[in-house]
Amino acid sequence: MAAIEAKNLSLFRDGAWAIENISFKVDIGEFLGIAGPNGGGKSTLIKILAGILNPDGGKALLFGGEAREAFAKVGYMPQESGENLDFPISAIEVVEMGFLPNKKRDRGEAIGALEKLGAADLARKKIGELSGGERRRVFLARAIVGGATALLLDEPTSGVDANGDAEIARLLLEIKKTTAIVCVSHDRSRLQEDADRIITINRRIVGDERPR
Repeated sequence: MAAIEAKNLSLFRDGAWAIENISFKVDIGEFLGIAGPNGGGKSTLIKILAGILNPDGGKALLFGGEAREAFAKVGYMPQESGENLDFPISAIEVVEMGFLPNKKRDRGEAIGALEKLGAADLARKKIGELSGGERRRVFLARAIVGGATALLLDEPTSGVDANGDAEIARLLLEIKKTTAIVCVSHDRSRLQEDADRIITINRRIVGDERPR
């Protein structure tokens, strides 16, 4: 049983197919990169896998169950955070939101997640005070806390500097040992270094390669 599976996923929006007939599987210990042009359906695909959007055709499965039912095992990092940056919430409080429904919030673990990303010094800062790259680190920390065994990441390094990019890459390769990862990225060179497999989508799968 695959940790993450897309089975002939299709979604129709605004008179056209946003994605059409996309299929793949990702097991624990695998890192799947998703590349493609802007507007090609990458974020739409991730949202379907996360159970946020319902497909018009096919199924999104997480550990063999419907995505909406199995989401408790998954860490999700959207391209847009959805946070109100004017709301007076600290970075550490944002990270603590990532604990799965059946797990008690653990501030020590939340701090540890930030430390792994070189961002422990951001813990007490208000989320609205952070740069775009700093917020990406915080939202990735939110995705990895609480023992998720699958990660769905949409542009995790967008706006992050070179040092932060390297820290995130190193962390994901470590996490991959016990986790299935699907990562959307515009940075194909990074995917070439880190991913076990890269699929390119432009509504449909138009490329499939194994760089290593």
